[in-house]
Amino acid sequence: WVNGSKAGEHKGSFTPFEFDVTSLVRPGGENDLKIWVCNDFGENPPRHTYGKMFFASANVGGIVGPVSLVTRPPLHFRRVLINPHNDGRVELTLGTRNHTGRNVSASLRLVLRPHCRGAEQPASTLAAGALAIPGGEAELTAGFKVEKPRLWNHENPWLYDLELQVLIGAGALLESHPE
Repeated sequence: WVNGSKAGEHKGSFTPFEFDVTSLVRPGGENDLKIWVCNDFGENPPRHTYGKMFFASANVGGIVGPVSLVTRPPLHFRRVLINPHNDGRVELTLGTRNHTGRNVSASLRLVLRPHCRGAEQPASTLAAGALAIPGGEAELTAGFKVEKPRLWNHENPWLYDLELQVLIGAGALLESHPE
């Protein structure tokens, strides 16, 4: 609840979540934030244990992780789904939130870095093409191909870090999103 209005609700124990409270906040003024946690399993409690639920005396409810208020730019990613394939193709699903009041033309640049210690492979910068970002919330798709990908296996556990960069105008960086 923000300033007396319900911002949203989440059911689930271990998944992160967020709410866009832009329309509920009073900029420059005092704001009231209230969080309600309900640990009532009702008539059908879980038949298996999770974490601290193993012990009968353990507190199995409440907030056990960090809670934060985060300001975001008017145009930002709200969700990024990365779907890699063994042949080097990588599909991206980008959840965007655009509160600029207009459609935005942007380009997507990707920086792919080896995550492994002692990696000799340098970072690769790839252009993933143009993005037409509509106002409000949208799901956009993009993709790219990694040439000669090193795949993870037990003998050679190779991982990559991917940074998504949204550029507007003459290449001004609007947002950078490490994954």
